Amino acid sequence: IILEGAGNKKEESIALNNIGNVYKLKKDFLKAKEYYLKSSKIREELGYKDRLAESYCNLGVVFDALGDIKTAMDYYKRSLKLFEELREKENMSSLLTSLARSLIAQGRLAEASEYAERSLKMAKEIGYPDRLEASALTMKLIYLKQNKHKEAFEMYELEIKMRDSIKNTANQKAT
Repeated sequence: IILEGAGNKKEESIALNNIGNVYKLKKDFLKAKEYYLKSSKIREELGYKDRLAESYCNLGVVFDALGDIKTAMDYYKRSLKLFEELREKENMSSLLTSLARSLIAQGRLAEASEYAERSLKMAKEIGYPDRLEASALTMKLIYLKQNKHKEAFEMYELEIKMRDSIKNTANQKAT
């Protein structure tokens, strides 16, 4: 990397994180992990909470994809703690959804439900349709696994309503 040794650690951490993003998109999760770990190390040294929270979230996604749910959960929780300190509700809602989905995969529905409900509540507070859609989808999955079909249908309706809202907004911008 060109920035290595140039003395600008902040920019170096951003570049490393972005390289990790490219590998993640290519589904080369081992390479993505390598770059995210390098980026997070620099961010830890510099004390950049917002960027560190981003790195921890990315590491959670990568470990999740690699099947190491325990480590993924650890990184998700670290990221969530930092985003809570920073009061970044959109990122908190997203992380709560990720935590819930990891717990669903483990069959830990009661815990998953707690995180998903927090995510949904937060998504309603901030009013972001994409966050509401993701939270509703997660709650729907939990309710289906719990055989709570009425509640699952209600979440499905909210999910579709938010998806349509997002599409309508995109169509309006395109027009």
